Amino acid sequence: MSSIKRNIVVGLLVAAVLTGVLTLLFLGSDDHRELSAILLERRIDDTDALFGWKKKSTVQTLVREIGCRSTSLGTNTLVIVGIDAEVQIRELLAGCDKYLPQLVASCNTQGSQLCFYQIKDGLTPLSKASIVSWRSPFHHPRSGEHTSYWFDSRYLGMGEAGLSNMLARCATTTADLVLFARSRYETGGSWGPDELPFAEASLNVAIAGMRVRGITVVWLKCHDFDIFPALVRDIH
Repeated sequence: MSSIKRNIVVGLLVAAVLTGVLTLLFLGSDDHRELSAILLERRIDDTDALFGWKKKSTVQTLVREIGCRSTSLGTNTLVIVGIDAEVQIRELLAGCDKYLPQLVASCNTQGSQLCFYQIKDGLTPLSKASIVSWRSPFHHPRSGEHTSYWFDSRYLGMGEAGLSNMLARCATTTADLVLFARSRYETGGSWGPDELPFAEASLNVAIAGMRVRGITVVWLKCHDFDIFPALVRDIH
């Protein structure tokens, strides 16, 4: 073998080894398990052509897509992150997951709602859940008249009509798991931690009916954006 060919072969072998080492270093620097996520784009429209959509993803993928603007957030966007039941959200924000704080910041900037689904053994995975949600005025979370409702990405209407349609969907759904996501609203002052724009008793009847039919019902933990900056300061 000539010296030129020998040098080429040696060079290729060195390049292959370096590539393998760099790949291992890269994988080792990001060895946490990716957090599952659902992005729900809720359109306010009652025509079939303009219904919103539900996207299965991961926190890491969403952060990257938001960064390159292939995915956008807005006030009608609901993001749900799946976390292990034994993991504390505080730990994730402290850096156990390096992408989650970026997603929180993006949701906060765009006015999107962010909720967490604590995954437990034996429960239906997040990707197969149906989602009941509503959006009330940010400064008036009890204003039922101006609240919009959705079942997954399907718009159900506003006010009493929307509430009635939501309860009707709860009464007929065949999903194994139904998640409830409250509206994002201004916390503090006269507002409590779990404000609703309707009488809770009416929803409790629907939830009881779902449970009788064997449906698992979970209220999502919605992120309080007002405490996020202070939380990060306390952690670091």
